[in-house]
Amino acid sequence: MRRSLSANKRKRKLIKSIFAILAIIVVTVLVAQRANGSKNNDLVNLSYNGEIAIELNNNVPPFNTADLKKAQKGYESYSKLDTLGRCGVAEASVCLDTMPDDGEKRTSLGSINPSGWQSINFWCRCHLIGWQLTAENANEKNLITGTTRMNMSGMLPYENCIANYLEEHPDDHVLYRVEPLFDGDNLIASGVCLQAESVEDKGKGVCFNVYVFNYQPGFIINYNNGMVFDDPEHQTVITLSDKKAKYTGEPIKIDEANIDGSSGSTNYIYYTDINAKIKTTEKEGALDRGSAPTNRGTYYVRAVVSGDNWFPTAVSNIAKLEIN
Repeated sequence: MRRSLSANKRKRKLIKSIFAILAIIVVTVLVAQRANGSKNNDLVNLSYNGEIAIELNNNVPPFNTADLKKAQKGYESYSKLDTLGRCGVAEASVCLDTMPDDGEKRTSLGSINPSGWQSINFWCRCHLIGWQLTAENANEKNLITGTTRMNMSGMLPYENCIANYLEEHPDDHVLYRVEPLFDGDNLIASGVCLQAESVEDKGKGVCFNVYVFNYQPGFIINYNNGMVFDDPEHQTVITLSDKKAKYTGEPIKIDEANIDGSSGSTNYIYYTDINAKIKTTEKEGALDRGSAPTNRGTYYVRAVVSGDNWFPTAVSNIAKLEIN
């Protein structure tokens, strides 16, 4: 009888020990998850510093052996929309099989209004995983409201990197994960995490881990609802002065514009009408359409300065150029 009781006692201790170990494992996993969540929260609180994309973890993605083994075959995975209609993580093992067929064309995205969508000129229906990688068109699980700056200057170069690699390595795969990060209940993502690694060569061809800000120079964004306002501290003012010049037989340019703001390049466009609609041609002695005229006459000029990391593109007043 004593032996039986002793055996039962040992059995109960063993069971308690097993449960204790399982509890430790669960707590460890939860702590790790919270740590990852904390990192994401830290990212949404970052302030834009003039660089549209910043490196994370020394530019090394967090993929493990199991992730890369799974990615030896092409696949796509898109998270369900949350209760606020927001996208989650999108992941794909990109290869030539997932990319658009030759001659395949993109279709309209107009049927999808991502969370926070507003009909404002710089908002884009922005793919998490670009069309050129998976041929996904109007997939609501793969579209967020993003700025032109984030889409074209922030995300596209990394997508091109993957596409170019696969064109040169048609039998290979690239594991690509994109996560939009939202602050609280905001409907507009503060930014997106882009992580990628080429599978067969273990990251020698493609390897990055970056955070891209959902930012547009010259504007203040309400990330809660997608409304935007001009940023008075980051507006470019560009002005041209009228000019009179004597005929020389060579193209005559207007004097350089006075620019306060953007450090981007400046382009001058010449017209024959006061409303600046009809560009100069060979008839006016212009070497190219819209370039400086040579012949006598009255012309009109506009200057356009491209945006930079802080200031948006800006257009000048219309100035008069008279060649006598």
